[in-house]
Amino acid sequence: MNKRIFFRQLKVQITSFYLIASLMMVLLMSSAYYYSASSIILEDTLEQTIYGVEQSGNDLDNYIIELKKIAMYISQNDDIKSFLQTGEKNSKIEAHQVIDQALATNSSIVSVVAIGKDGGVVSNETELEMSVSSDMMKESWYVRAIDNQQMPALTSARLQEFTMDKETWVIALSQEIFDDKNNHLGVVLLDIKYQVIEGYLDHLPLGEAGFAFIMDESKQVVYHPDPNYFINGDKKSELISMVENSQGYDKENNLLTHHYSIPNTHWTLVGVSSLDQLALVRRQLIEVLVLLSGIILVVVVGGSYFIANRITRPIKELQSAMKDFDSFETSIKKSSGCYEVESLSKEFDKMLKEIQRLLSEIKENERYLRTYELNALYSQINPHFLYNTLDTIVWMAEFNNSEKVIEVTKSLAQFFRISLSKGQEMITLEEEFDHISQYLFIQKQRYDDQLSYSIDLPENLKSVKVPKIILQPIVENAIYHGIREKTSGGSITVSVQQDASTLKLIVQDDGVGFDEETKESKLVKLGGVGIENVKKRLSLVYGDRSDIVIDSKPNIGTTVTLIIPQN
Repeated sequence: MNKRIFFRQLKVQITSFYLIASLMMVLLMSSAYYYSASSIILEDTLEQTIYGVEQSGNDLDNYIIELKKIAMYISQNDDIKSFLQTGEKNSKIEAHQVIDQALATNSSIVSVVAIGKDGGVVSNETELEMSVSSDMMKESWYVRAIDNQQMPALTSARLQEFTMDKETWVIALSQEIFDDKNNHLGVVLLDIKYQVIEGYLDHLPLGEAGFAFIMDESKQVVYHPDPNYFINGDKKSELISMVENSQGYDKENNLLTHHYSIPNTHWTLVGVSSLDQLALVRRQLIEVLVLLSGIILVVVVGGSYFIANRITRPIKELQSAMKDFDSFETSIKKSSGCYEVESLSKEFDKMLKEIQRLLSEIKENERYLRTYELNALYSQINPHFLYNTLDTIVWMAEFNNSEKVIEVTKSLAQFFRISLSKGQEMITLEEEFDHISQYLFIQKQRYDDQLSYSIDLPENLKSVKVPKIILQPIVENAIYHGIREKTSGGSITVSVQQDASTLKLIVQDDGVGFDEETKESKLVKLGGVGIENVKKRLSLVYGDRSDIVIDSKPNIGTTVTLIIPQN
């Protein structure tokens, strides 16, 4: 239909008007609600972020104050001072007790070490590996501990190489020790579990993609849930820019940030909220908008669609049936509609049923034809072999060899019993090899020492089914056109091989053979009742998936391989 004619239809114009008007109303209302809800949620998220970050910062501050009190208690303890001044054994025992008391007050303390200026050490660590000397002011780490006392710093466990394994990280805190005259005696070192910081910060309400981190005054990362930020320069630069930039709502990246300087430290705690709630509301608003639009489309368009569908449904069914006409298996459902369309549908359905009936007859005829063709091929084999075998029996009878006549006659009976196989086209390999065994036995009686043979059938392949009488014609050709023409006699080997997808039946003789130049004429000579017969029967059963491969060399012999698919 022409576009101009289509849009001039009354139902199309009315439907379009109400559809556009309804969508505009929904769009205006949704936009107003969208911006008001977004503003409220953004403000609420900012308040929660500020409160959570500052509360966590205060908790960390209180915890560090508690640790400093412990460090101060140890540094002012008389037993600690006495040991650092005298180095006596009894004083060291009492100093150990002080350290044990300090450890008992806070389970997050990993180790406590008190070191004198002359190298005296007392600690809870049994194997303390640190550089000490009679003049500790010459040790750089000792001097740094004095200079940075009471300022917590991220470091590895005692004198270990710093790695990205959080389990080895500690927060180190130092406190200088003075004697009663305010002279320098030594330093107290406290190592606190790094997980303490995680415990204070991992519960912050910052959204699924939000995070918190701590950075010191030298722009080194003290805490971040992702260890990559400690070593990756680009990631660390992102955190530095967050610290240096103004806090608040970053509209470009849709993030909220809040900075908090933790008292009594050189640390800045930064909370980054990913605004998941705002994103959720926006997504819900879009879903509501889409849902309302869909409902309006259904209500407005539904009425006209129902009426139009009642008229066009029979035509669409007829069109669909004509598209599926190639399969000849479709049918037309009876439906109400205009008389002309209904009558056309009935006539088309009658035509399809007649075509289906004719196709069914053709398939049945083809099945019978295939059966007749197979039977005709079998009939080519049995009379041919029967003539040769009876000729052999007559020859034996003329020489009054009654025992051999009986043996050959029994073998012939067994041979035809397997050939008949109760009318079945497929028999097991065990039966097929028994069949060829009987055949070779009969031929052995005829040719005596001129013919020898061997048969090899693996036990696991005996139950595999194949078309019957496919080996006997091949073996017969091997005798008459290979072994018989050889003056010194020969042998035939019948075997079977199997791989993942094929079964190979192999008939090999050491007869006269033939070369490539005479192969075509030789195959014509061999193919009359033998190879060509088997090839046709395999083709009827397996189609193009089966094959016969012939390999022959003059004065060496011929190998015929029947290839049968297994799946």
